[in-house]
Amino acid sequence: MDYGEKARQDRHYFAELELLVDSLSEIGSLMQSVRKENGLTQEQLAELAGISERTLRSIEAGTGNPSFAAVLSTAAILGIKISVER
Repeated sequence: MDYGEKARQDRHYFAELELLVDSLSEIGSLMQSVRKENGLTQEQLAELAGISERTLRSIEAGTGNPSFAAVLSTAAILGIKISVER
């Protein structure tokens, strides 16, 4: 593989990664909105989802590196369906 091909693959990878980060931020914002609509505090939702408040804050802010299981359990409590497609 030559340098040009590697650079093109890297740009494609980082473009996909940027879309993923945008999606995670959107999921977090949606979760925060639904949580508030349901009158739940972060403490209450974290307890229901079996995660820490810190993890919930990172999910809602779209920061950090929460586990997929934490995101899914929180989404399930809120009635949000998350699907992964290839």
